Amino acid sequence: MAAELIGFSFSILAGMMAVLLFWLALTQKKRDYYIFALVFLIASWSGLEYGLWLTGGNMFDMILYPTVPLDFFFAAWIAFTVWTGEKLKQRNVWMCWIIALAIIFAIARVCMNCIRF
Repeated sequence: MAAELIGFSFSILAGMMAVLLFWLALTQKKRDYYIFALVFLIASWSGLEYGLWLTGGNMFDMILYPTVPLDFFFAAWIAFTVWTGEKLKQRNVWMCWIIALAIIFAIARVCMNCIRF
């Protein structure tokens, strides 16, 4: 039970950091803040997936199954990151981020239980 809470807690903290960095990127128009906002967003989603995995859930199965609130959550974040990247004129950054998400998704779908501790 404690490990799941740690995963969810880190997910919340990383999500708050991502929001702060997105806000800084939009107000100060800095590429570095935008890049680290994307990194913290992936960290937030990873913490969420880790917490769900420890409880026996699989976020990637939930995303592919028509779960409208969860799908809308991820679609809204992806749309926001693309919009922010276009506003900051950082198309190459968000395209690399999308490619990284696709690679992470493919690895997680193929080998969910490969990493054991």
